[in-house]
Amino acid sequence: MTMHTQPGFKFCRQCGVKIAFSAPQCPYCQAPDPDAAVARPDVSPKSFGTAVTLCGLFGVVGVHHFYLGNVLHGLIDLGLFLLAMALFITGSVTEDDGYTILGWLVFGIDAIHSTIVFFLLIVGKARDSQGRIVAYPGQMT
Repeated sequence: MTMHTQPGFKFCRQCGVKIAFSAPQCPYCQAPDPDAAVARPDVSPKSFGTAVTLCGLFGVVGVHHFYLGNVLHGLIDLGLFLLAMALFITGSVTEDDGYTILGWLVFGIDAIHSTIVFFLLIVGKARDSQGRIVAYPGQMT
């Protein structure tokens, strides 16, 4: 386990020299630090927790897609939500159950889609706009 001497510094596990906390390897013996976060090109820099929270709270509106950079996907989700709301309002104003039923159908499709995306996020299979995996903590270690 890495020992801290003061904020911003640690000891190298190999040679024991005091090095910067953010150093991915020891500058003296070149030993890699297993605790250092290694940037991976296939992993999204977007926060897993933020994406899951946005999807869970605002999934049918598509906010999580905008956060992940999938703007077109977000616009489709937002469009489905707005269409469902417009059908609900039209159905209540005209007292025509056909609009309300159609509104529930559109809303249901949007909700099922959001549930699938939520599941993909939870299991670490969702991707951002660059095709990188939105990894849960510890997934790619």
